[in-house]
Amino acid sequence: MKDLRGFLIRYYRLQKNFSQEGLCHGICAVSYLSKIEQGRVVAADEIYQALFQALGISFQADGLWIAQARGMLQELAESWFYEERCDACELREHMEELLHSPLCVDALLLKALYEKQEAEKLLQELAVFLDYMNNEQRFLYHFLCARQQYASKEKDAFVHMLAELQEAQKYGDYSIVYQEKGIAYARLGDYSQALYHHVKAYDLACEEGFLPCMIDASMHIANCYSGMHAEGVMLKYYERCEHLCRSSHNKQMQAYVWYNIGSTYQQWNAYEKALPLLLKAYAVLNDTFLCCHKLALVYEQLQRREEGQRYVKEMENQLQEHPFANGEEILRFVKYRYEQAVDEDAYIDCLQHLCASSQYFHGLRQFHLPYLIDALKRKRRYKEALQLMEEQHFPEIDTL
Repeated sequence: MKDLRGFLIRYYRLQKNFSQEGLCHGICAVSYLSKIEQGRVVAADEIYQALFQALGISFQADGLWIAQARGMLQELAESWFYEERCDACELREHMEELLHSPLCVDALLLKALYEKQEAEKLLQELAVFLDYMNNEQRFLYHFLCARQQYASKEKDAFVHMLAELQEAQKYGDYSIVYQEKGIAYARLGDYSQALYHHVKAYDLACEEGFLPCMIDASMHIANCYSGMHAEGVMLKYYERCEHLCRSSHNKQMQAYVWYNIGSTYQQWNAYEKALPLLLKAYAVLNDTFLCCHKLALVYEQLQRREEGQRYVKEMENQLQEHPFANGEEILRFVKYRYEQAVDEDAYIDCLQHLCASSQYFHGLRQFHLPYLIDALKRKRRYKEALQLMEEQHFPEIDTL
């Protein structure tokens, strides 16, 4: 790995529009500065300090400060991966010093990890540092690029996400990589591959003692079996997930278990089973848009529309405050159900648009397809309905 200081000198020299001759005057020869910037030589510390000083940068090289700052960054990374509450205020407070130190790459990576709104821009900046990254830094860089793909709305986002995770795996074969791969495969509708990767994630997380990943993997294993219509095995893994959540006092994840079981029962038309679970989830979850969506539909199916109107209204309010992927189409679909306008062509158009626009999100598409199939049948559009019914075929499964 090349000396980062030489790269930083070139990086800041170009930012400040300094020529090599102007920067190194009275410090070293131009040819020597060129070698420093290319990482072909490691100069004396005094030369680096003099070059930084000429750039107007106070480069932090104090050993004790660096050791303490490295410890802080390590704690922040562990807090994020172990899902502990942390607002990274220390990182923001010391950011300028960190950027002018040997820890600048670590600081930028941590900033991208914690500040989602700036992640895309930060990752673009970090790309120029790749040749100067160690294996841990490269792992985190590609892991963050994968998560950025997950957050995007591009059609091939999950394909690109898998490619970034494959790159990350070259530098660290950790449970969380298998977990993220499983999520990507599930979004693409490949439940067999998703299941393989989530099981592998759970096994590795047990070896690592990584409880958050054990919980998450158990949840996603259950989700895969839900997608495969394997009720008994699904419930077994949801129960394991719920037990682990109680052990870790993770109430949000426990609520997601209730939400997922309730959603599955709803898809299987077991509305009386679905309702209490969805209500329990709604009372705990921080993000309730999809829970309101499911509750509104359950009440509509149970002919209890007055009670369900509350959740339709809440969906409207939430969309005004925070955009949600496919949120407008989801709300429009629910409103058609409540207006009993399911025989209108506009209802079918809405569902077709919803299913088409959510192709990259396989679960959301699969949830709405039965409604679209039913609407097409009522319009005697049997050929279209049959084509969609073939999509509802579920693969053979092996229980674990």
